[in-house]
This record gives sequence, structure tokens and C-alpha cells, in this order.
Amino acid sequence: MTKSLALSLTIFAAALGLAVQPVQAQRGGGGTVAAGGAGPTAGAATSSSGVRDTNIPSETEKSPDVILQANPSLNSKVQALIPLGMTPQEASQGYKEIADFLTAVHAAHDLGIPFLQLRCAELGGKVCPPDTHTKSAKIENAILTLKPDAGKDGAKQAVKAAKQESKSDLQGVKVY
Repeated sequence: MTKSLALSLTIFAAALGLAVQPVQAQRGGGGTVAAGGAGPTAGAATSSSGVRDTNIPSETEKSPDVILQANPSLNSKVQALIPLGMTPQEASQGYKEIADFLTAVHAAHDLGIPFLQLRCAELGGKVCPPDTHTKSAKIENAILTLKPDAGKDGAKQAVKAAKQESKSDLQGVKVY
């Protein structure tokens, strides 16, 4: 009788373990948490199917002003490209991602467009003076608005070059 009870308990425990595992995967669990809160799946996000994807960061990107404050060399690079009297943190207001901000800074500098005008044309009302009723636009369209002689292809090329410059700026910078 003891052997059959032990066998029944073992089968029950195994079945329970198999039933709990999919529930933990759906909630993003499934591992022990180490000191500091980083478990075996830290840095991974759960897709809509409940499967962990280690290529998708689970944390959200830090805001551009936080990244700039934490990286003095990046901060000084940006300072040289923005209007005098403005801090990089002030200039980054309205941008959700540092790469988008840096792309706009480089595009404005490369094309000789005032950064504040490009930022207003790109982001719209949230960063424009109250008397302007500008709606947000893709950066290529914002460039075309401010520099029509650049042409569509010129705007695309300028954005491509600016993205490359911002990618270079962000080498070694932690954004998460």
C-alpha cells in the first residue's frame, strides 16, 4: 500500500508541476529571482503568445534626459549641436527615445535647419510655442517643410545619415 501511495503522490506532483508551468510562462515567471531582482529571464520580454523572447528587452528605455545626464561625453557632443543657452536635457524634451532625439539634432545640424524649428515641425504642439498649431510629422516631412529644396530623396538621405551618426553616438551607451 505504501508503494502505491508513493506512486500516486509522485504522479500527482508531476501532473501539478506540468499544469503550473504554462501559467508561470504566461505571467512571465518560471525562475527564481536572484539578488537584485534579476531572474534567469531578466532582460527578456513575454510576447503575446506567452513565450519568453530574450531578444526583446523587458525594461523600457530610459528617457533621453536621463541618458544624457548619465553620459557626460554624449551630453557634451549634443551640447555642441544645439542652440546656445539650451541644455541637452531641455532640447530632448518631447522625444521618447534617445535615438530619435539624436537623429533630429544631427539632421538639423547637417542641413543647417534650426533645431527648435525641426523639433516643433516633427513633434508638433507639445513642444511648439502656444501660438503655433503644428501637428506632429515624420522627420522626413518636417525636413521638407523647413527645407523644401532638399527634396524627398534629400530628406531621406539626410535622415539616413543622421541615424548613422546617432547610432555612432550611442555606441557603449546603456539606454535600458
